[in-house]
Amino acid sequence: EANEIDRGIEAGERVLKEYPAAIFDLKVKYALAFFYEKTANFEKSAAMYEDFIATYDAAAGAKAINIDNLKDLLKKEKEQKEKEAKANKGKPAKGSKPPAKVAGKAPPPPKPTAEKLKEREAQVKEAEGHVADSQFNAGLWWEGVGKSEKAIAAYNRYIARFKDKEDVPKIAYNLALIYEKDKKLADALKVFETFLVTYSKDKRVNDVLRMEARYKQFLHHRTLKNGSEMDKLAKEIIAAYPKLNAEEKKNDRAMAAFAHARFYLLEPMWKAYTDIKFNKLATLKNDLIA
Repeated sequence: EANEIDRGIEAGERVLKEYPAAIFDLKVKYALAFFYEKTANFEKSAAMYEDFIATYDAAAGAKAINIDNLKDLLKKEKEQKEKEAKANKGKPAKGSKPPAKVAGKAPPPPKPTAEKLKEREAQVKEAEGHVADSQFNAGLWWEGVGKSEKAIAAYNRYIARFKDKEDVPKIAYNLALIYEKDKKLADALKVFETFLVTYSKDKRVNDVLRMEARYKQFLHHRTLKNGSEMDKLAKEIIAAYPKLNAEEKKNDRAMAAFAHARFYLLEPMWKAYTDIKFNKLATLKNDLIA
């Protein structure tokens, strides 16, 4: 099987190099992304999944699946790129090389026949069924190879484009975990807050996950020494726990969050108690009053 996959990769790469405008490029790119994944070349797999999606979107145009859902996100991405380009104006790109000399403009591809147009339309329609998985896989493999910015961008596109899918809230939650892993706690806090607001009443999210998000915020605010936010979140966690159903109350993470929040709010009282100094038995009553 390994030899067959290697031959498939070799053939696919050759096709894309020698016939870049071939009508079956969608099939080839999707197959290559899958083959790269199978050979654990995850960075190439993620890039090829994104290439496949871009090719599909260009071919499908306004008919591309859920493309309208992406408009706001694409606008934000464009504005961010323009902002970065303006900031880096005049600076050579890292690792950039002088542009290669172009021998001459390539002739335009021949006009496709009606039969080829029909075949292309069928392939675009078939590709539509792979777009969601490809977008998710791109995010997954970018995350896997430690390319956090690319992973977050890919996941955000999945969340926006396929917002009604069952797994979207969990992926939105995972964005905060990526920031958390990268020690970007301020960004993680924002994403957890967005998650809690966006999915506050969403049936795809259970109350345990909402409590976990609050508990994560509580812990990050502790690291950042934001006492007032910790107080607020501890009270929210304590108020949320009794509302869980019987099974959810047995959840280890929910119990840990509740216990920690309770202890945190009782800690000042406990400290005040342990700070009491008993001077003499005769003055015990007065010491307690003091």
